[in-house]
Amino acid sequence: MPSHRRGFRQGEDCGDHGRHRGRHHHQQDPLPDRRGVPHHLLGDLHPSLGDVSPSLFRLLARSALSRILSRRRLPLIVGGSNSFVHALVTRRVHSPESSLHYDCCFIWVDVALPVLNRYLLKRVDDMFDSGMLAELAEFYDSLESGDSALRPGVGIMKAIGVPEFARYFRRGGGDAGEFGEAVERIKYNTCQLAVKQMGKIERLRLGGWEMRRIDATEFFEAVMRGETAEEIWEKRVLMPSVNIVKSFLDGLMVHINYASKECVRASQESQQGPTGLAIERQACSIEDMSWPSWPCIYN
Repeated sequence: MPSHRRGFRQGEDCGDHGRHRGRHHHQQDPLPDRRGVPHHLLGDLHPSLGDVSPSLFRLLARSALSRILSRRRLPLIVGGSNSFVHALVTRRVHSPESSLHYDCCFIWVDVALPVLNRYLLKRVDDMFDSGMLAELAEFYDSLESGDSALRPGVGIMKAIGVPEFARYFRRGGGDAGEFGEAVERIKYNTCQLAVKQMGKIERLRLGGWEMRRIDATEFFEAVMRGETAEEIWEKRVLMPSVNIVKSFLDGLMVHINYASKECVRASQESQQGPTGLAIERQACSIEDMSWPSWPCIYN
């Protein structure tokens, strides 16, 4: 989706560690994959800040949403930690039953687990081919230079890839056996994380969030076979997602037009005096009309 109609959409990352500076190949959204679409909350924070709480992310993300919406663009909240998505779109951060603060369209791009695991293993190999080891070496060099604010198991230090290579770099690097073991640990932890995320998505669905599921298994199977899969992506993922979002926005426009007409009618009737219909001007406030802010969650 990001490669199409780039002037209309802007992306925002909900990843737990993607907001820290100095990580590109290491993340699931390297620079070449952004296709010119403006991204927000990627690399904004210094790693020494440690963990970002859901409440802090909510503050930062809603500020970014306001800026995007002020330019009349459609924000997409992409991937990341479900606790952060929940904090952003609900009225209360820590309430599992909290109602949605925005009118939301949730799209769940799903892949059969065996196929997903094979793809994730390949993805890790591709990241190392694209320079991930050099980035990790630079990161660990910065630790040795005195960045003592970073603590094991906190913030970026617990991102997949960092703890797995701690022993490798602590022993000076260069050991092929240590390198292979670290890569295998990354692959295992990445697959485990995918299973956990799928479980969390299912819990959100059971909790009442309407998840529009898109099955992308056929596309990833073609990719793993080395085939050109652009047509499959267009047919199975892109166009169904576009149609879902279009239907969602069309429904919001119907709501807006109806609410606007009610506002005008209420204003006219309120001028008839106290004997008119009991619709007050206050009922036409933006807040009472539940004016949509249109964030879409794209997983």
